[in-house]
Amino acid sequence: MWNDRELRDRRVDLDLPFDENSEIARIAGELETSFRMYADPRYVKKVGEPISAIRFYWAGTEVDPFVPSTVWGDGWLSHRYEETEDRNVLAHGLSNFHECGGFDLGPIADLLVDADEDRIKHLVLRSIHLAERALAIAVKTDAFARLAKREGFELFATPGHDEPSVRLLVPLV
Repeated sequence: MWNDRELRDRRVDLDLPFDENSEIARIAGELETSFRMYADPRYVKKVGEPISAIRFYWAGTEVDPFVPSTVWGDGWLSHRYEETEDRNVLAHGLSNFHECGGFDLGPIADLLVDADEDRIKHLVLRSIHLAERALAIAVKTDAFARLAKREGFELFATPGHDEPSVRLLVPLV
């Protein structure tokens, strides 16, 4: 659905029928809870092992049209990311946690249900933008500070199965 360059330039002008600041605060709260989960020995494969990246994956139906319903987190012990003129390449090693935490798409999920493919695309791109703004808040929390991270830690978004990933531009405190 997305090409790599379009995903990197994810700014979408779209009026949404809800207060974006409230939605960003809600997502930030869910991300803070997720960061606590990612540090909890009950959810990780290698306790205390620092991760190099978290990839947030927009999960949903695997049939056309793709409609995400939630966002999961994957924590990787190693990764490699490269952006070229027309491609984003994200490769990773072992995961320390897989498909857990993340956040609910909230009111955007309701808007996706009856949307056509172009509107789905715009809504998902907009949800990535909202997530990026929420992450900018959530990375300032104690929960994120306590998460074991490697030097060069990064955050990514993948808006669906077989879609390209993109680095989220969030200043890490």
